[in-house]
Amino acid sequence: MILYSGLIKLEYDPATDILETTMPDASHFTLPEVRLCLNIIISHIRNYHISKAIFDSRHTHLDMGENEDEYKAIAAQFGKDLLETHIHKIARLALTDKNREEQGEKLQQVTNQAIDIRTFSDYDEAMEWLAKD
Repeated sequence: MILYSGLIKLEYDPATDILETTMPDASHFTLPEVRLCLNIIISHIRNYHISKAIFDSRHTHLDMGENEDEYKAIAAQFGKDLLETHIHKIARLALTDKNREEQGEKLQQVTNQAIDIRTFSDYDEAMEWLAKD
């Protein structure tokens, strides 16, 4: 079922308890819009008590430029907010990119490894991993 469709799209399958979303392409959004997208994700995870999610960032481009500190603060807050939800598994879909892998590792550090976060390049593999309990 579609929970939200706007700047981003959130789809939720109650049978598997998996939330799917395509992460916003930050190069097309302002910082407040990026923050809003991440807050929308957090609020739906909280409201539906979601425990698993797949974040598709394969088409997300991030050129932080002069806003690098602000983007890092937003990402850190997103990690902290995730800790205050029921989520325990996150699959990240990403292209092989050293910078993105570093971002994923930073998110894992922020969540103090309380949330199992893994990066995949294949959707089916990610969904299979999420389905395992």
